[in-house]
Amino acid sequence: MGLCNVPIGMTKNVAKMLNVPSERLFIEFAGLNHLVWGKRIWLDGERIDDKVFDLIADGESMTMKNIPDLKWDGTFLKTLGMLPCPYHRYYYLTKDMLEDEIEASKDGKTRAEA
Repeated sequence: MGLCNVPIGMTKNVAKMLNVPSERLFIEFAGLNHLVWGKRIWLDGERIDDKVFDLIADGESMTMKNIPDLKWDGTFLKTLGMLPCPYHRYYYLTKDMLEDEIEASKDGKTRAEA
């Protein structure tokens, strides 16, 4: 059992990009708390993983308000075969995230303050 609301947010984000109620989606998650992946994604019982990967690669947002919306590469997502949670940007996009954090810190505020 996980104690984090990230899977709920991911489900709502995917529903929003598909313009459907989240109740029609089912995402099978693996992981715990801020380290989860969506292993398989269903809409009304039909697998739609690749469709979601394509939407995200084409610019659909899949993030949270406290994490920069750095874009995922579609080939990477399809190779990974899972939907990474927004926090995975710190692992998979380390250089880009660090550059964003350094730039954001130039106003003198920490990430927590911002």
